[in-house]
Amino acid sequence: MALLALEANRLVPMERLIDAVWEDTPPSTARGQVQICLSTLRRAFTGRDLASPFETHRCGYLLRVADGQLDVDVFGRLIAEARSIASIGDLAAAAERLRAALALWNGPALAGLPGRILEAGRKRLEELRTAAIEERIRLDLALGRHEEVIGELIWLIERDRLRERLYALLMLALYGSGRQAEALDVYHAARTAFVDMLGIEPGDELRRLEQGILRGDSDLELPTRHATGRPSYRPTAQRPTPCQLPSDTADFIGREDEVTAACEALAPGRADGRAVPVVSVTGRAGIGKSALALHVAHRMLAGYPDGQLYASLDPANGRTEQVLPRFLRALGVDRADIPAEIDEQAHLYRSRLAGQRILVVLDGVTDESQVQPLLPGSGTCGVLVTSRSALVGLPGAHRVRPRPLGHADGLRLLGRTIGHQRVNTEADAAATLVTFCGGLPLALRIAGARLTAREHWGIGQLVARMRDDTRLLDELEHGSLSVRASLAVSYRALPDGTRRLLRRLALLDCAQLPAWVAAALLDTEPVVAEDLLEQLTDAQLVDADRAPSGSRPLYRLPALVRVFAAERAEVEDTAVVREQSLRRVWATCLYLTGTASRQPDGAGADMPSPTVTDAAVDRLRADPASWLAVELPTLMAAVHQAARLGWQGPAGDDVSGAPRTAPG
Repeated sequence: MALLALEANRLVPMERLIDAVWEDTPPSTARGQVQICLSTLRRAFTGRDLASPFETHRCGYLLRVADGQLDVDVFGRLIAEARSIASIGDLAAAAERLRAALALWNGPALAGLPGRILEAGRKRLEELRTAAIEERIRLDLALGRHEEVIGELIWLIERDRLRERLYALLMLALYGSGRQAEALDVYHAARTAFVDMLGIEPGDELRRLEQGILRGDSDLELPTRHATGRPSYRPTAQRPTPCQLPSDTADFIGREDEVTAACEALAPGRADGRAVPVVSVTGRAGIGKSALALHVAHRMLAGYPDGQLYASLDPANGRTEQVLPRFLRALGVDRADIPAEIDEQAHLYRSRLAGQRILVVLDGVTDESQVQPLLPGSGTCGVLVTSRSALVGLPGAHRVRPRPLGHADGLRLLGRTIGHQRVNTEADAAATLVTFCGGLPLALRIAGARLTAREHWGIGQLVARMRDDTRLLDELEHGSLSVRASLAVSYRALPDGTRRLLRRLALLDCAQLPAWVAAALLDTEPVVAEDLLEQLTDAQLVDADRAPSGSRPLYRLPALVRVFAAERAEVEDTAVVREQSLRRVWATCLYLTGTASRQPDGAGADMPSPTVTDAAVDRLRADPASWLAVELPTLMAAVHQAARLGWQGPAGDDVSGAPRTAPG
């Protein structure tokens, strides 16, 4: 078992196993006895409800283990982490990593197991252990812990009287404790041991230390053999504690469920200690994502005592290559020590955060590629992200999606801004104002700010101005706050085809619409329209609900988004294009209802190609009643809109894209 573990995940030939057990005098039954031993080992594992890790091959055996299953692998990983952390100057954290690595040892390696082959493995492991002890003591000395390590060094030297590095460390510990004479005595004891036992003088390292102690040098150090080639470890200044969070929102209202869910996901100890807890807050413009994230972050301050990092990833100054250097400087890295390459910056950033309890808040993320380099590597940290996109590519992220404020919370927020007495005095107007704002905290704060700036206005006066859709977004602007500007950011990020669909959707009076309506608006195939609708859903500009039958989703355009999209349609689309789009929808409604009213073998009108597929027609004819139950609100809205426009009966063939004939 010991030999297989030393050679884990590598095939060990039968001959080597026999040599390890019997060396030069194997019995004639050696091969059979090895096979019996392996069977016994397999039973030992399977008897504990474990899958056997032993694999039999033609010429030997293999112990299959996963990463982290062997303590020697964990030991090596912790040593590597310690060296990486020490290379950026965090000596205290590096020393703790080394202590964790050394705590895995319960005594001499492979104790009680004889044999020449295992002896080689034992010596290798003991050398790794001793080197780790020396490295940890060297870090402790650099941190000024001289007196704490003296007793340990004396004990280590008693075990290995010819290890020159231990004498050097003890000399430094004694000298740093103000015990110069004792430090010189250690040098003489080392010289005596080397001359008596080996017939040689101590090496240059000890002789230089002796001379430095005799001169009374104040900055004696032990040169390190670290692979980076950096100079010796020196005591470092206390690591800074970054506190970059903006203030919490003073008038934060509601969201109890969302806040609780986010706090629970970020709570220390909820993760497995390796995966970084990530919470993504997603929603449409103005929904209050940033306010929610900051409120949660301030609630979690006690859980992340080592600090908080914050960045707004806006297009102007929020690119990852700009944020990483700022974070590194906040973590105490000198500007001159920040690498030029972003990959190296990310490595340094993760090393700097290793073992720390720091909360990273990234506001206004547009896609996952911005987040990946800014994710810590240590599960002790937490990450809180806000985005208008779904960010489904963030692995393991807990998603929180704030909804529009309810009526009562909307009134409370308005009352916080303009005064509850004013709201109570004009209760009906205040309720209408909350409705016009669509439950968006941004819109409510802007409306409240306008009323606060105009104390001589009644709430009803602002409501009257907002009743005109062509002025609604003008009324929701105040200073740098603007619902229109906030929606424009999401709109500009969309591809051309998706923007076109959003504008066309605003032409309809339907509260809910299926994908075939979008296909008719664009004169395209339903699957293309569905993809565009899903892009709008991902951008939080369209809401999607399951249809009552559970077969197809229905899509809704939020009120303020509808007003914004209608504005863009007036600017970007001609009147002819807008009318053509509506007539195609009307023609498709007539075709589908006519098809539903006929027998399966009856003659139908010309199909509005390519907006309706044969498969859709077959489903409709198979169960027209179910189709009508789902589509009736859309059809009724289309009838009312057509009536207001003066359209009667068939759409006719005067509009490109409409069928030549359709049922009345």
